[in-house]
Amino acid sequence: MYAILLDDNELKLVQLNMNMEVKNIDTIPISSIDAIKISGAVVKKVVVTTKDTKVKLAVKTLAVGIQKAQKEMIEKLGSLVK
Repeated sequence: MYAILLDDNELKLVQLNMNMEVKNIDTIPISSIDAIKISGAVVKKVVVTTKDTKVKLAVKTLAVGIQKAQKEMIEKLGSLVK
């Protein structure tokens, strides 16, 4: 499970275990992102491609209580790389 932190400079992927404890933090500078592909209707599949790696995420945009935040994050991710 990941928590995604997104600002104008970087994308942080915070990997959590089932007890919600941080296992790992990966930071991807926005400038190093080559492509972002978003697909899917109910579960959005997000693929972030950089020169060195490819990160695949599944985002459940119908999650109760956080739907608006999930949709805003997907829109922001989609607007990062044109």
